[in-house]
Amino acid sequence: MRPIYKTVPFNPGPTPEQWKAQRDARRGGGQQANTGGAGQRANDPNRVNNGVTGDPHLSSKELGEIAVDITIKNTVAEIKKRMAEKRGTSER
Repeated sequence: MRPIYKTVPFNPGPTPEQWKAQRDARRGGGQQANTGGAGQRANDPNRVNNGVTGDPHLSSKELGEIAVDITIKNTVAEIKKRMAEKRGTSER
């Protein structure tokens, strides 16, 4: 485990009521903002959309292994599919 996980205090974030109040304030008192689903964070220049951002306290070794297994299986299936297409067959 990296030392940062031990030294950074856990911050669970706002309660559901606080989150809803903040959301409504961002939307202008309940009016639907037309952001196209991107949200306010999409415009943040410091945001990195790499699938790793977020709260690390919710992660575990088991979840990481599941994610890696799914990624590997999907990659192998895609490689096999493209190789079959290149050969002109549809075997799987």
